Amino acid sequence: MTFSSGLIAFDDLIGGVLPGDNFVWHVDNFWSFTSVARIFAEGARKLNHDVVYFQWNNQHPASSIWSREECLRVKEHNLKTKLGFEKFITEMHTVIEESPEGTIFVFDLLSDLIDNFRAEQSLENFFVLTCPFILQLKHIGIFPILRDRHPYSTARPIQETTQVDVDLFNHDGALHLHLRKVDNRYTDLMYSMHRWEGEQLLPLLNSVDTVSALHSVGWAGLQSASYRMILRWDREFMNAEEYLISVANDSIPANDVPQKKQAFLKRLVPLIITREPQMQRLFEKYFSLEDIVYVWKRTIGTGMIGGKAAGMLLARAIIRAELPTESASLEPHDSFFIASDVYYDFLIKNNCWRIQKKQRCRETLFEDAAIGRERILNGAFSPEIMQRYSDMLGYFGQEPIIVRSSSLLEDAYQNAFAGKYESVFCSNQGTPTERLNAFINAVRTVYASTMSDDALAYRGKRDLLEQDEQMGILVQRVSGTRYGHRFFPHIAGVGLSYNPYIWDPQIDPDVGVLRLVVGLGTRAVDRHDDDHARIVALNVPQLSPLSNEGDANQYTQIKVDVVDLSKNQIHSKYFVDLVNEYAAFPSQFLASVDTEVENRQRETGHRGRTPWMVDFSKLFRCSCFTESLKSVLSTLKKAYGTDVEIEFTSTVQSDNSIRLNIVQCRPFQISLNDQFPKAPERTETNERHTVLKANGAILGKSRHQLIDRIIFVVPEAYSILPEQQKYQVAQLIGQLTELPASFRCSDDDKGCNVALIGPGRWGTRMPSLGVPITSSSLGHTSVMCELDIMHEGLIPDLSLGTHFFHELVESNILYIGYFSDQQDNHIDLEFFAAKKNQLETLLPAEGRWAQTVRVIDCDSDMKIGLSADLHLQSSELYFFHAKKVH
Repeated sequence: MTFSSGLIAFDDLIGGVLPGDNFVWHVDNFWSFTSVARIFAEGARKLNHDVVYFQWNNQHPASSIWSREECLRVKEHNLKTKLGFEKFITEMHTVIEESPEGTIFVFDLLSDLIDNFRAEQSLENFFVLTCPFILQLKHIGIFPILRDRHPYSTARPIQETTQVDVDLFNHDGALHLHLRKVDNRYTDLMYSMHRWEGEQLLPLLNSVDTVSALHSVGWAGLQSASYRMILRWDREFMNAEEYLISVANDSIPANDVPQKKQAFLKRLVPLIITREPQMQRLFEKYFSLEDIVYVWKRTIGTGMIGGKAAGMLLARAIIRAELPTESASLEPHDSFFIASDVYYDFLIKNNCWRIQKKQRCRETLFEDAAIGRERILNGAFSPEIMQRYSDMLGYFGQEPIIVRSSSLLEDAYQNAFAGKYESVFCSNQGTPTERLNAFINAVRTVYASTMSDDALAYRGKRDLLEQDEQMGILVQRVSGTRYGHRFFPHIAGVGLSYNPYIWDPQIDPDVGVLRLVVGLGTRAVDRHDDDHARIVALNVPQLSPLSNEGDANQYTQIKVDVVDLSKNQIHSKYFVDLVNEYAAFPSQFLASVDTEVENRQRETGHRGRTPWMVDFSKLFRCSCFTESLKSVLSTLKKAYGTDVEIEFTSTVQSDNSIRLNIVQCRPFQISLNDQFPKAPERTETNERHTVLKANGAILGKSRHQLIDRIIFVVPEAYSILPEQQKYQVAQLIGQLTELPASFRCSDDDKGCNVALIGPGRWGTRMPSLGVPITSSSLGHTSVMCELDIMHEGLIPDLSLGTHFFHELVESNILYIGYFSDQQDNHIDLEFFAAKKNQLETLLPAEGRWAQTVRVIDCDSDMKIGLSADLHLQSSELYFFHAKKVH
């Protein structure tokens, strides 16, 4: 296939136009480029090639470039940049992909993309995605760009990617061109400056003419010099900083300052913080211009800092404005932010962008995800970003840090993404090189988690595949105290402004609830099957959810997660060992002595370790800890206009005062009715037979509902299975929860209301303690019941505040914890044994599990019902035989 620029002299100068060539033309303005566009279009006409013009500046229509007759041969596509970069480039690439081979693509002014997307990185990303695509498909691309307008970090990748790079300018009444780069060919005088006269390109053969021509356009200096690194995105914030300096110097009339600051804020918030309207309004109300400049100075790269970072910053700003006393006692933060464009750039440079693109379609959602994760985990960052990482680590010294996901959609009003993306602790020990390598691996791990099966399934389930999801990163100093070679906070936890667990009539759910642990917050937000957290109703903090005081030592926290600085890892240490090893450890604020066990030790003459119970009783009695958190949660709830969830740490100071640190805040999307709903009216009469009755340990929305299917894991059969087979049972249950109902009793839109009933903890990581089903495998589950009857010592876990709990809340799944020794609790095991097992009917190949997994479906005769009252903490699963009323 033959190509021509339309100017034979230019073809000869560059050694011919090759299939896939891309031409970048550096110009003074768009109108200097129109002559180039016209000659290329004329060359295409002569050789019967299509011409496509991509326009995004309304002032540059095709009619301003070509004559009316020429426009008839040009296919014009007006692209809407306001819909976002991803939709913009996807629409463009679709046109390119569907065009016949050899199409000539003329592009609008590249520099205008900066005005539309507010970041130089978007221009670079656009070009390094589009130019190779045109080369691959053997088209021709023509790109104008303003000369010396862009920093070295943007200009260099464009020059490295294109095949032909040309400087075009006016001097002494004539166009001049100077080739900067031509790939895979060479001719004499190729890199000499030429004057364009008619059909000729005349080389400038003496230095006087050459220097005169260069001086006429000016020289911006070496592009790699430091003063060339200021990006357009950064300039927006520099303007704000310069304004603040002028205000401080009294150079601005005082009356103009508030309005001008607010104008700056409205412009800058959507550039770096959020574009979500509700969050934007909150930031404009509570954030100052000084705040946003501070964030910018601590941001690496361009783009958005993401939802988790935004939530943390907003919570602190609200507390500062509304609760000055609590704000004064907050531990100050010195976090850094890695903006979302760094992630996007990383995907492109490491050949992951097209894999990410597949994840916008359900049919290809998981396709090549494993390949993407592998490429990310082995990917490289640019030298500029690496240097900034190194500088940041130098600031932190050898203090532990945590690298936390902060995606654009995370912690939003609609979606929490709780536990879907990774966060990685870095002990930050060793040489600068070792610390940098560990940090880079942590960032890669967070990035790779965007392509995890769990995260992709969550996005698909919540219809988020079409939304732009990029990853920012929040780098936080780990809050805590160093003891020897161990580092950890005294207290960490999760706070909810609404308490969905009303285990006692004294509890006011609107005051809130805490899930507290000693040590790192990992034991507060993750299910730890070998341990327990302390649940605290904020209006009655001393009230325990235990059925009797004798249970206290059974439900107490045993292990503490710490950063082990000597081993560069997170390590679990027994609480009693920390007390015995470190005299300065404030154990008296965190735990009480189990006097019953201590007396028994004394009576038997056994002098063992002090039997500590982590109950935080002195913390509640002797400090304003709970009152402060009540105020914080109430204030944040009022500001957000919805219930909220926070993650926090606290340190006991040497003077016994408590310093609170808010490390995360997000809307808590729970919808709980205050009253038990009325039972639906029925056109049937029946006799009700109780299958399961449970009192206490109920989380979720009060309800009356019909159940289509019960999946019952037989405790005796499951308990004797080898570990690997228990994982197989979990996979089988995941399949069953996705199947449609054999007979619909319920009339909601779920397709099949499923009740899961099984021994121990659903979603456990330890199969000996329950069924290790994943949150992405819950399918049509409506109710989940944990039984304590697999083996002695097995205790259901109320996962309030954990990531697993969030999955139940977002999916409106009712949780029931069944304790066999609880008064009036009852389970009819004969029911499960007597009813027909539908397992082989539904999954014929899985019949070998029929003794372990029993599937009971309702039918036209037998219906299954569920009644649950959150306030009374009572629930009943029952069946009845329907009889039509005549």
